[in-house]
Amino acid sequence: MPNNTAWTTPKRTPRARGEELWRLWQGEKIASCELRDDTAIGAGFEILIRHNDEIMIGRRCIGEAEARCYANAFRQDYARSGWAAPSENR
Repeated sequence: MPNNTAWTTPKRTPRARGEELWRLWQGEKIASCELRDDTAIGAGFEILIRHNDEIMIGRRCIGEAEARCYANAFRQDYARSGWAAPSENR
């Protein structure tokens, strides 16, 4: 007897974007960092690193200063790897 009870996955509602802290290019690739304030739900702050708009890394932090510090450290790592801001590329 066939199993017709397949589960359907509900569509996920995309979350609103946060504040973009930086955006870097390397050739055709784009990396960006966004800061989300989730203190209203008691989850602190989150930074997201995206490659071509796809989330690659997420990091939760207790405070905004800590989150901005991590975002700056990620930016420095990308810059050391040859990524550059738009004005530096063109």
